[in-house]
Amino acid sequence: MVTSLHQRHGIKVSEFWGMRLVETPDLFAGPLRSGWDPWNVLNRIAWLRNQQFDLIHAFESRPVVIYPALFASRRGAVCLIDWADWFGKGGSVEQRPNPIVRFCLRPIETFFEEHFRPKAHANTVICSTLYKKACELGIHPVQLLLVPDGGDPEAIQAGDPIAARQRLGLPVNGMYIGYLGAIFDQDADFMLKALQIVRQSVPEVHFLWVGARPQKLTRKFEGMPNVHIFGRFSQDKMNDFLSAMDLGWLPLRNSPANNGRWPSKLNEYMCAGRPIIATNVSDLAELFERRRIGLLSKDQPEPFAKNTLDLLTNPVLRQSMGFEARKTAEEEFSWEALAGRMEEFYLLIMKQIPNKYRVNSGIV
Repeated sequence: MVTSLHQRHGIKVSEFWGMRLVETPDLFAGPLRSGWDPWNVLNRIAWLRNQQFDLIHAFESRPVVIYPALFASRRGAVCLIDWADWFGKGGSVEQRPNPIVRFCLRPIETFFEEHFRPKAHANTVICSTLYKKACELGIHPVQLLLVPDGGDPEAIQAGDPIAARQRLGLPVNGMYIGYLGAIFDQDADFMLKALQIVRQSVPEVHFLWVGARPQKLTRKFEGMPNVHIFGRFSQDKMNDFLSAMDLGWLPLRNSPANNGRWPSKLNEYMCAGRPIIATNVSDLAELFERRRIGLLSKDQPEPFAKNTLDLLTNPVLRQSMGFEARKTAEEEFSWEALAGRMEEFYLLIMKQIPNKYRVNSGIV
């Protein structure tokens, strides 16, 4: 069950990949369709009244998700809640630049993030910081599964960088540093300073920022030479963008917001077989210690830039780390591998819950 991209009334049900996709309407538009609309809540509950499920897995716990999930749970479904980002007090709400918005949203985000989790039959969390926070809320470790974000190694296959750059209309020569997606303000400043330091030694290096937003952050980079900024793009271009890069950047400050999430762009870099320059935040230290997929530094521009230069000037190391990154994506972070862990957890939790209300024999 997902929020429709555009519909404001009516529920659309479709079938694909063996799944039933239920798209519910929302009165808001664009990025505001993020889980707060009461109209969406009512439509979901109305649809669920005629359905019977064995298990509901709520992705996060904003009103559009949690109230329909609780409704289904009262009718006999086992209820799990996922925790994929630290939104509330101390987390990403603190990164909002507008102090009034920050002040107003902080208690609301915190309530919906924390209040319902101990009432669920189980929780899944995306990183060790959220695992610890869940335990502090009184959730027993038996009811918790730490499962990071995944990637699709089959869909993401890196190709020839020269051919990819040609298709994208980029200069074919030179070294390319890549960054995917949105970024917090303080991380954007960090990234800019690191890039300036790198350019002092290698002025001809290219910087490729894909899925860049918002504009006020990208404007800081636009006057620099060899900076290529792309906004939203179609999924079929993902391989070209990743293929064009020589390495991927994760310039994350050591903040609670960054520690309380899993940087999903890491999975795209790994799937593409690109080595990564990252900072020591979230669960990256443990991963980089186990798998030689890149170089890790403190959250300071100077050591981050030094690691970047070390990798840019060492093609053999780049190749070996890129190979290990791809191998790690296939072995540990493919959706197939993570789905297997999730299914085991589902079955474990369902065995612990009485099934007198459930009418189906399998998980729906």
